[in-house]
Amino acid sequence: LSVGLTTAGFVAIVTIAGAILCAAVPVFRIRRATMSINLRDGARGDTAGKTRQRLRATIAALQIAVALVLSAGSALLLRSVHRLYQERPGFDATSVMTIWTQLPFARFDDSAAVAFYGRLTESVGKVPGIRAAGLTTRLPLGSGETREQAFRVDGDGRTLSLPVNVVDDGYFATMRIPLIAGRVFQRPGLQRDGDVIISQRAAATIWNDP
Repeated sequence: LSVGLTTAGFVAIVTIAGAILCAAVPVFRIRRATMSINLRDGARGDTAGKTRQRLRATIAALQIAVALVLSAGSALLLRSVHRLYQERPGFDATSVMTIWTQLPFARFDDSAAVAFYGRLTESVGKVPGIRAAGLTTRLPLGSGETREQAFRVDGDGRTLSLPVNVVDDGYFATMRIPLIAGRVFQRPGLQRDGDVIISQRAAATIWNDP
């Protein structure tokens, strides 16, 4: 979570303009007031003076109420941001640099694309200062369209559509995603070894869904 320069500049301009406007209006009214107006106000009697005092007290109470609502909302927002920072999303993106690439489909089929990205991550991993390099079609908590794939459950013939993400063998080390059980998969070669990666939530959805 971060505040961009555009947002910060807009808030600063609105704050400064509001402060100048709130300060200019009373000053302008005071300068226009004359002694004769003050004398007429005093000669109107106690009824007009009490009415004006009640009006001013009501306006002041409304201003205080609005200020309290804004303060409470700001405090709740800050607490929410603090709790978000305390949450562990399952990965650590500290000091991680991301680069978006796209290959022309006319020149790269699936096998050529896999070979290209394999050479790319191998070359990047040899750069001084790089600890790990990985590939993914979608960043965690990122925007964009989510890819889905249909899964057919053997036995009952059900078909479920679940979101999927394609990553390579260096993705988990790069994003510091801990291995809970089992082992990480190896880089795919010309022959498939039958490894299958599936999340616990996806497995529960497939085999426990009625």
